[in-house]
Amino acid sequence: MTRDAPPAGPLLRLPRGPGFDALRWVAATAVVLLHGSSALGVDLLGGAVEFAEPIMVFFTLTGMFVYASAQSAWTRTGSFRQYARNRLLRVAPAIWTFALVVPVLLAVTGAVSWAALVSPELVLWLGSAAVLVPNYDPPAWAHVGTGSVNGPLYTVPAELSFYAVVPVLVLVAARFGFWRMIAGMAVVSVVGAVVSSTGGPLVHEVFHHLFLERAAYFTTGMVLARVGALVPLRWWLALLALAAHVALRAHQDFGPDTGLLASLQLTVKPVLCALPAGYLVLWAGVRTPPVVGRVTDRLGDWSFGTYLWHSVVIDLALWWGFAGSGLALLAVLGASLGLGAASWHLVEKRFLRRKHLGLRQVVAEPGPVTPRERLRGR
Repeated sequence: MTRDAPPAGPLLRLPRGPGFDALRWVAATAVVLLHGSSALGVDLLGGAVEFAEPIMVFFTLTGMFVYASAQSAWTRTGSFRQYARNRLLRVAPAIWTFALVVPVLLAVTGAVSWAALVSPELVLWLGSAAVLVPNYDPPAWAHVGTGSVNGPLYTVPAELSFYAVVPVLVLVAARFGFWRMIAGMAVVSVVGAVVSSTGGPLVHEVFHHLFLERAAYFTTGMVLARVGALVPLRWWLALLALAAHVALRAHQDFGPDTGLLASLQLTVKPVLCALPAGYLVLWAGVRTPPVVGRVTDRLGDWSFGTYLWHSVVIDLALWWGFAGSGLALLAVLGASLGLGAASWHLVEKRFLRRKHLGLRQVVAEPGPVTPRERLRGR
């Protein structure tokens, strides 16, 4: 194996559609509404927003597009250097900016004293963000709102751990075949979910911050990268997938804690949950009207910034005494989206211009068009 002639790897049938960026917007909005309604004490649709599972949408999309990006970099250059650089440019500048601005914002608003910014705690805060694990909460601002301005950011190291393992998965797929790699990841998905649920507080905390706990969603995304363009998209299949998703999610909340059903829930449910969720992501991403895609293309991808900043907005809203009001929740959503827009236009977009070999610049080689695909208008 040489750099000049890397193995091509399995052919990807990556789905194309106008709605995948819009899905990130929807997922980020759902996260804000879910966390905001809980923290502010606002009843939102009777708690039905919890069934959206927005984080799993992010994980599925990551599995799909990050895997395709890594394989594209490998087949075109024989190296993962550009892949790693692109991943770093996508997440690091926004996280570093967030870590630098948050302490100043809290001090300016009076939530913490300026003296709190000159302490070893701040060094730990900045250090954790520097290594892209922005999960340290300084005790100096534990009195502000929920006490955690970065609670949901456990997903950052979870996604980064997946970024790190993807090159290995690409090489395994090239050497042993894509579906054997997926079979191995299916085992990892089951084992990861079981160990996370039964391994005690420390083990759970570690797995919670790695892709292992939710590996089934990343794995489903990789499958969609491989065959997504060939999957039939029917409204009745989407309805069946939605019904299955709701039933499985309801069983999670109201199912038994012990016995055979509880054991099955631990072992096979993670994979069962990921499959209908993956189909819904695929269906929505491809079937979304093109006008929606044009809007999100014009505005940019505010989703990551919105996700980063929404907990800070919620904590400040609580600090100022805004709770129990639907208007407060709307204000939190608006402020979170505004900060997401600022993050995108002032930071993220500027660094993303430095990406090379971006996935958006290339369409996966389609290979021969089968009669079935031709009928679909491929």
